[in-house]
Amino acid sequence: MSTRPDVHSGLGLEAYVQGMARSKGDKARMLPHVRPGRILELGCGSGAVLELLRGFSPASELVGIDLSAKLLGVAARSLQGAARLRRRDLFALAHDPGLLGEGPFDTVILCSTLHELATFALEHPERFPGHPEGPMAEAAARIFGLARALLAEGGVLVVRDGVQPERRPLRLRFRSPELEERFWRFADDFRPFTLEFSVSDGLYTLPSDHLYEFATKYFYETNWHVEVGEYFGWASGRQLEALLRQAGLEPVHREAYTIPFLAEKWAADLEVSDLEGRPYTLPSTQILVARKG
Repeated sequence: MSTRPDVHSGLGLEAYVQGMARSKGDKARMLPHVRPGRILELGCGSGAVLELLRGFSPASELVGIDLSAKLLGVAARSLQGAARLRRRDLFALAHDPGLLGEGPFDTVILCSTLHELATFALEHPERFPGHPEGPMAEAAARIFGLARALLAEGGVLVVRDGVQPERRPLRLRFRSPELEERFWRFADDFRPFTLEFSVSDGLYTLPSDHLYEFATKYFYETNWHVEVGEYFGWASGRQLEALLRQAGLEPVHREAYTIPFLAEKWAADLEVSDLEGRPYTLPSTQILVARKG
């Protein structure tokens, strides 16, 4: 699979790293589910989660894998030897987990990585045939299978990513003309599917999952061209739990919630309600935990 093209520009890299650092406080919600010992992060990026893990469990052995050499370099500078970093293609490892030459692990983490892998599969469906639910489900199944192969008996996989909201029609009004302009731009630029809506007198009606994609991305500036190609809410918690079970992992925890940063931003920028006019808050994120054995 390819790496993010934005991280090789100064502004793009700065925006990405700042975004990952800004969300570290919320990513800490994963820590109570982590089993100390040998911990592997699949898709470690610039190392924000590994930094959290270093403080959470100093005695643990940390390993991070990513395809982006640039981001691994950033992680290496910030972690200063606290983690062993490996450049690997996760789908190649899924085909042959033995290529990693490490394991077993007590915890495997997928944080803000699964949606990027699923988006890649959506863009290259010919490489992910066969799953009845389509290429994105096939990509997730392969990565969950990789996690199971690398986990020790009793080990846990911790997944933190976007969440497909319960599908229902919602209404949206913007608190400024500039935000409405941004919505029009997003609807034209978003690539995973065609954003659908109807509008009358400044009030937009659209499916909740379509609104979710806009609401989780509209504030991006420098990395806009990358973010509008990603499919954050491609799967619900129930869909992911089914895929985890198919991979031989038993789900033991699932929660969906709204990141405080987004809740505050949405309250300031957007008026979202159901068809009866009652205020409605979208979830932004889900955490799932599954155990091997």
